[in-house]
Amino acid sequence: MNLWERLEEGGAGMYFLLAVSILVLAIVLDLCFFHIKLFRSIKNVSTAKTLPFSEREWEEIYFFREREILWLGNLAAISTLLGLLGTVLGIHSAFESMKLYKQASPEIFASGISQALLTTIYGLMIAIPATLAMHIYRTFLDSFDRRVEGYFREML
Repeated sequence: MNLWERLEEGGAGMYFLLAVSILVLAIVLDLCFFHIKLFRSIKNVSTAKTLPFSEREWEEIYFFREREILWLGNLAAISTLLGLLGTVLGIHSAFESMKLYKQASPEIFASGISQALLTTIYGLMIAIPATLAMHIYRTFLDSFDRRVEGYFREML
């Protein structure tokens, strides 16, 4: 089963989850490249005693990246809630199918439950790595901030 078939099987909520996963991936890649660039730029600062940015520039960089990290947390929460919404909609669909056919058979109930489980799984598959990335990048950013602030204090 390919991705598009999974999206169709999971219902409308899956398209929102796809959009959220693309945003999470874009933010994670941006933060990854930023941290690699930042690490390389301050790696040799201890010998040169100069930073490639001023204290004001660092504050702007820090707050911009902090907002990006906060968005990771927001997107993780949104994907969890979208997964939950898909669960509720899938179960509702299962009961509506039973009402429509006026019988309660596992075959009728299964498609709605499948939709419910699929959106839950994909919601969590987005939320867990996004939350992990948020904590990792926040730790990296705070560590870099302490290091940079130390260099600024030494330069005074």
